[in-house]
Amino acid sequence: MTLPYWFFTRPQRKLYRVPQSVAALREVAYGRPWSGSRELHIAFEEVLERESIKRQGDRRDAGGSGGRTHASLLRSLGLAFEREADERMYLTLAGEALADGEPPAPILGNQVLKYQFPSPYSVGRNVDVDRRFQLRPMVLLLRLLLDDRVGYLAQEEIALRVITLGDRHTVAGRDKVVEAILQYREDGDSSLEPDFSTRFCSNRGRPDRLREALADIANTAMNWMQHTNLVERQDDQIWITPGRETLAQELIEQHGGAALIPDPQNEEKFQRRYGLPPGRSKDTRNLSGSRALSREEAIDLRVQTVVLGIARTEMIVAVPPAEFLERVSASTGFSPASVSAALGRVMPDRSRTLDQFLLGYAEMARSSRERARDFELATTDVFKRVFELDARHVGGAGREPDVVVDNNNSWRIIVDTKAHGNGYTLPASDERAMKEYVAAYAQKSPKLKAWVFISSSFGASINPRLRKIVDETGVPGSAVGITAWIALIQHAQDGRVDAEMLLALLSVGREVTLEDVQRVVVG
Repeated sequence: MTLPYWFFTRPQRKLYRVPQSVAALREVAYGRPWSGSRELHIAFEEVLERESIKRQGDRRDAGGSGGRTHASLLRSLGLAFEREADERMYLTLAGEALADGEPPAPILGNQVLKYQFPSPYSVGRNVDVDRRFQLRPMVLLLRLLLDDRVGYLAQEEIALRVITLGDRHTVAGRDKVVEAILQYREDGDSSLEPDFSTRFCSNRGRPDRLREALADIANTAMNWMQHTNLVERQDDQIWITPGRETLAQELIEQHGGAALIPDPQNEEKFQRRYGLPPGRSKDTRNLSGSRALSREEAIDLRVQTVVLGIARTEMIVAVPPAEFLERVSASTGFSPASVSAALGRVMPDRSRTLDQFLLGYAEMARSSRERARDFELATTDVFKRVFELDARHVGGAGREPDVVVDNNNSWRIIVDTKAHGNGYTLPASDERAMKEYVAAYAQKSPKLKAWVFISSSFGASINPRLRKIVDETGVPGSAVGITAWIALIQHAQDGRVDAEMLLALLSVGREVTLEDVQRVVVG
């Protein structure tokens, strides 16, 4: 029985580790026979565990099934493929670009939007999504979000209505889903088909667990949608980021208007087309003459994997060169001289890893408490390295904000980072704490000019709460969600935002929006 709903493999529900996963697959398996190669599957799984992409021992068996599952994710995203002519594993051009450390956000966003049913992954015998689904699913989600009748999507609506009914890009196909969503909002479960639990349950599932299975798939779709840089998320709802509506419409026309890639049974032909990164129109590589890697090339690939792992959690430009060399040498087991030579080849400019860092930094912001300290330290480095300000992490010193930022002793701002899943609302305890921080620092020095909360996103009630702090302390402040904050970081890296512009933005007395950032940059 085929699957009567969308399906995405999800060994990683969020994609920020994918660039390093691709690099690890290239390091272990590129140009080598894959199918049936249990030793290679285990070797890939061991690299994933070593690089903390996958938890150690988190596998069903000792046969490399974890490696195969992670490889399936990369193949499903058009980043790798097994060539039928020689049964060897290769990367697509998009996969090569990610493994080489190219800016990951545009590549991943492009692959997510191009994801389609049917595909080599979806028609595989272990998945077998119903062939009635003929669409790019993320494009349909964007269309629904831009539809005035819908406006937002809840995870439950995606799970019960969109991924079960959304099967075409036609107007009629969209309207069918819109009507089902609106009926569900009005009538709840009574609007579902009488035989819903059996109609949409495959022979691999249990009707009593269908809603749970569909919710997992919907949550994965929402996570992937965040990599398009077009949507905001709060709790279990997503909507188009204000200011990104025009771009979303342009991408709908680009990807929704393009014909689906044909012949999903021919994996190599399909993947070479699907796996084209932005700016590339054809893959003309000749893969038939593949050869064994030289020792120098093998060292380069191993070093690249480790570098991407470090860049996932740290701003590499903030790590002293000698310490960085020592860490990569220790991680790879290669001599410092060999690593230094490899770094010169694979990473001639350390600053180009900023985009790798930002992908992981966004996930820190959404991680809740488990990575709160990482988020504090990373934010300190952002103020230091990107905005070139004197930033100190003081969050571990008792009743203190997380970061204190000074600009040549002329002004000061205090920063509280909030690693929070989505929709931080500034509870009373945090509001009281910020008032205490402001009072203490204002008493120490008249240089305090602003304060700011930085989090993944904020709830609808954030602005009145911010205004209350401003009114009671007399010091301006703000809140910045991760989408606007990353845009601000990128503009600062390009030299379009200086320290005074930053201070002005962080003094607006409300949440700083993406539109605010664009206005400052445009002037």
